[in-house]
Amino acid sequence: MNTIDYSRKGNWCKRPEITKEVDTFYIYATEYILGSMAEGAKGEYNLHASAYAEATNVFMPYYRQG
Repeated sequence: MNTIDYSRKGNWCKRPEITKEVDTFYIYATEYILGSMAEGAKGEYNLHASAYAEATNVFMPYYRQG
């Protein structure tokens, strides 16, 4: 089993510049939209996680899903 290298920016749906004093680490439900887990994650960010973006730095990793 390969591990995900989170030092690579491409393994993050959202990895912001640090501009706020508070961080949010958002883990989304398993998503698969339009044949792509990445598209599902982006939709989840737009619908839910973006609510935290005005007040916090939102970190949202891609992760292996079953």
